[in-house]
Amino acid sequence: MTSTASEKKHVEELERELSRLREEIQEVRADRAVRRLFLHPADEVFSPEDFFRDTGIRFRGDRFVALEFEDDPRFPPARPREDSPASFRVRFTQLKSLVLSVLGRAHPAALYSQNGRLCCVLNWQGEETNWHSACAELVEHLNRAMWEALGFRFQCVVGRMHHGVAELGQAQGELEQAVTFRKLLGIPHGEILFYDGILQTKGVQGDGAGPALEEDENRQFCLAVRSGDAARAKEIFSELMEHSFVSGQPAVQFLQLRVYAMIDTLLKAFERAAEFLELQTEVAALHIAPRLLETENVWALRDVVFQVLEEFQDIVASQQRTARLPSRMDQYIRSHFMDPDLNVNQVAAHFGITPTYATRVFKEHFGAGMLGFIQQVRVEQAKLLLQSGETVKEVAGRVGYRDPATLIRLFKRLEGVTPARFGKRAAAQKGA
Repeated sequence: MTSTASEKKHVEELERELSRLREEIQEVRADRAVRRLFLHPADEVFSPEDFFRDTGIRFRGDRFVALEFEDDPRFPPARPREDSPASFRVRFTQLKSLVLSVLGRAHPAALYSQNGRLCCVLNWQGEETNWHSACAELVEHLNRAMWEALGFRFQCVVGRMHHGVAELGQAQGELEQAVTFRKLLGIPHGEILFYDGILQTKGVQGDGAGPALEEDENRQFCLAVRSGDAARAKEIFSELMEHSFVSGQPAVQFLQLRVYAMIDTLLKAFERAAEFLELQTEVAALHIAPRLLETENVWALRDVVFQVLEEFQDIVASQQRTARLPSRMDQYIRSHFMDPDLNVNQVAAHFGITPTYATRVFKEHFGAGMLGFIQQVRVEQAKLLLQSGETVKEVAGRVGYRDPATLIRLFKRLEGVTPARFGKRAAAQKGA
C-alpha cells in the first residue's frame, strides 16, 4: 500500500470516529434537553428553537403527556440479553428509534432514560376528549412492534394531560407515584396504567392515609398476637388488607403512608405482646422490622406477617409449655417413682428436651435438683409402705430400688434412721 493510500485510509477512519463522536455529543445534548423539560421552572420561557436545535424535535401546540416504560414481567424476553451498561445503551438506542417511529408519526415525541426505564414526552396532537383510549391504542401498537422487532414487551404508566411545558415539572412526580402504586399493590394492571385512574380514593375518608387499624380491631389483633392465636390474628389482618388495599384503596398520594402506618401498627403489636409475655429477647431474634420493611409490595408484606405470626405463635406455645413443664415433670416423677430406671435423662426424653434444660427448669421452679426430688419422693413413698408393715426388701422394690442397701443408705441420710428402725417405730406407735 502506498503512503498516499495509507494516509487516505487513516483520514477516513478519523472522519468516521469524528462523526461518531458528533453523534454521541448530539445524543447527550438531546437527552439533556428532554430532561430539562421535567425540570423546567414555571417562570422560565421555553425556547422551541433551542429545543429543536438540540433534539431535532419541533413541538406543535401546548398539550403534553408523559409516559414511562419498563419491562413487563408477565412476558419474559423472547431473546437473551445482557444487563451491562454498554448493552443497555444499545437497547435504549433501538427502543428510541422504534418508539419515535411508532409514536412520532402522529405526535412529536422526546425520550430519555431514567434509572433503567424509558421515559417519553408526547406532544399530543389528537382530540383531548378521548385521549386515554387513543393513547392506549398507541401503547398497544408500540408493544406489538417491540415484540416483533426486539422480542420483549413493556408495561407503561401515563401521567395526566398537561397544558404547556411549564406543567411538565409535575409529570415526573406523577410517573413515580404511578410506578410506586403498581409495585406496592403488586396487582397486574395490564400493559398501561393511567395516573388519572389511581388519583382518587375508593372509599378512604379524611387524609387518605388513615389509621392502619381501628381501635377495636387493634385491640383484637394485639390480643390475638399476645395469645399466640395466629389463626385469629391472620383473619383480622386479612380483613384489614381487604379494607385498606382492595375495597378501600387509598389515593396514590397516600399509598406509601398507608403501608408505613400498617407496618408501624404491626411492630407496636409485636412489641407490646413481647413485653407483656417477657419475650423481648426471643422476639428480637425474629428481626421483624427489617423483614417487613424489605417487602416489595403489600401482598409480600402479608405473607411475611403471616410467617411472623406463625413464628410468634411457636414462641408463645413454647413459653406456655415451659411454664407448665415443672408441674408436668412433678406429676411424671410421682407416677413413675417405682421405675428403677427413672432418672433425669428419662424425664427429659419423655418431654423432648435436653437433660441440662430439664434440670435447669426444674431447679428454677422447685429450688431443688431433680435427682434429689426423685429420691425424696421415693423415701416418702417408702415411709408409707413401711408404716403398713411391709419389709425393707419389699419396699425397696416397690419404690424403684433393685438393691435394698441403696434404699437403706438414702433413707438413713434423709430421715436420720434406717428403714427397719422407722418401721418398728411405726408399728409400735400403731400398737400403742
